[in-house]
Amino acid sequence: ALVFKTNTTGAATERMRLTSAGDLHFLDNRKAIFGAGSDLQIYHDPANGSIVKDNGTGRLLLDSENGTGISLTSGGIAKTMISATKDGDVKLYYDNALKLATTSTGIDVTGTVTADGLTVDGDSQFGNSGFITFNNSNPDITLKSVGGASSYGNVILDANGRYGSIQFRTGYDGSAIDNEQRMKIDTTGDISFYEDT
Repeated sequence: ALVFKTNTTGAATERMRLTSAGDLHFLDNRKAIFGAGSDLQIYHDPANGSIVKDNGTGRLLLDSENGTGISLTSGGIAKTMISATKDGDVKLYYDNALKLATTSTGIDVTGTVTADGLTVDGDSQFGNSGFITFNNSNPDITLKSVGGASSYGNVILDANGRYGSIQFRTGYDGSAIDNEQRMKIDTTGDISFYEDT
């Protein structure tokens, strides 16, 4: 091996070595530095782990120009934490189990979504409004305010628009009409009930 040492305190101290296998070996906290202003630094700190530090003014980029993508793994690549496919999806994992993936139309979530709030925005087949679709052959949709015995929880349906209304519809019931309206509460407070008409 070719050993590089410095002698600043009267004793030679090893800083780096080129091994017989061709590896460039840096000791703990010895940095590989790139750029005129020490912009990129790569080193191992025993107290904090291995570090890639961007000190420059630009962004730190990982570019898979000719590869198929980029993955962040653990356990000797046995477990995937993040996977990004070139010109494709980005996937997030929990303990090697896929939980969220981007798609060409949005995202696909596996598991339970817990959020402080939910805003649905965009155009739908019913007009200029957002919508939520539950894709299941036999879905039970429950709106539930969870609280203790002394709490005051409300389930609120809010049609916040000048001409908006809250409507209850049922799906296909054997007739030729889908999404049949059964009840409507309009902005004046009037409540309308419907059967087949």
